[in-house]
Amino acid sequence: MSEAPPIERDDERPEAARSGAREPGLGFTWIPGGMLVAAAAAILLWWVWPPNEEVRGLGDDQGPAVDGRGPLPSYVLETDGGLTTPRADTGSDGPDSGPSEGPRHRYRRDSAFEWVLRPKVEAHGAVAVRGFAFVEGSRAGLALGLAKLVEITDTGVIQIHGKVGALELEPGRYSIALAVGRPGELPEQAADLLGADDDHAWAVRHVDVVIED
Repeated sequence: MSEAPPIERDDERPEAARSGAREPGLGFTWIPGGMLVAAAAAILLWWVWPPNEEVRGLGDDQGPAVDGRGPLPSYVLETDGGLTTPRADTGSDGPDSGPSEGPRHRYRRDSAFEWVLRPKVEAHGAVAVRGFAFVEGSRAGLALGLAKLVEITDTGVIQIHGKVGALELEPGRYSIALAVGRPGELPEQAADLLGADDDHAWAVRHVDVVIED
């Protein structure tokens, strides 16, 4: 009778076999199903709670959105006074020309001028200006080419300066209307200023001038 093979006890098995360690070169690692479920639940909880992008790290350093389209502050017009401001030559006689900011300013075509529209508080966001010249005694208005004469600061101060001849106005008496507002919201033509009420997105300041040869 042949002898039965000896029975191997656990304490006699190699250490690698008892610990379940896999041999090098095998590509499968067994992970308990409970760990997979727990990991999936943790990821889902991270995206569901709390509903705050800053906590998730998606809103860092972005800050609040500012559209810069809010109402503009009130503006005041500062002028250079012209060459002279005769006391008897004040105001404007033109229809619907609006209130003048002071006495009539006298210039020659080669005179330098400077008009400053200054906000009473800092104006945030983009600001623009458009100018119109109303001939005295008439409702006719001419658009002024101010693009090369205007400088605007980050705080909303608008400086209009250069030679009077750059306004391309013939000698005469005018009421200059300067409309201040957001880009795209300014009046398109001089007629938009005639009889306009206060319900609009721009403000108008006036300066009366006499242009001589």
